Amino acid sequence: MCGTDMCGSRKRVSPKTFLFRALVLQRWVWDQSLLPVLLPVSPFKRYLITRAVSGGVVRAAHGHGIGRHTKAEIMQIMEQDVRALSDFLGKKPFMMGEHPSEVDCAIFGMVGQMLWHMEGSPHQKLLKEELSNLVDFCVRMKEWYWPDWDKCITKPDKTKDD
Repeated sequence: MCGTDMCGSRKRVSPKTFLFRALVLQRWVWDQSLLPVLLPVSPFKRYLITRAVSGGVVRAAHGHGIGRHTKAEIMQIMEQDVRALSDFLGKKPFMMGEHPSEVDCAIFGMVGQMLWHMEGSPHQKLLKEELSNLVDFCVRMKEWYWPDWDKCITKPDKTKDD
């Protein structure tokens, strides 16, 4: 998905590279509030894992280029990219037309994270308040591939004390 088909301030939207890396920065470096759910281990183990992973994330982001921007710039570019995805989707049920494709799966993986796993984030707010077509897209993808979604998702009761 690139070239003139994708609208926005940047000529190319690369969700597999830029948006993915920005989401990883958000999750592991800037906002670690969901890590107890993602890493249901003792606080000490979570601290060790977080320290190891977040340093690698920062180095990888810098090497990629995204890490050379400020957090505010990255957040702004992320918003522009998500708006571009919304513009590209338009009124179509899926990115490439009437049926889901590999592109839809990649987009769903990232937009679904913003929608369902970044509670209270600016990304979630943007999706819910302004980009309802992406919310509807995520629901369609979820229903198409995972009609048993609620039975399959992990819902830990509490943090394990390993």
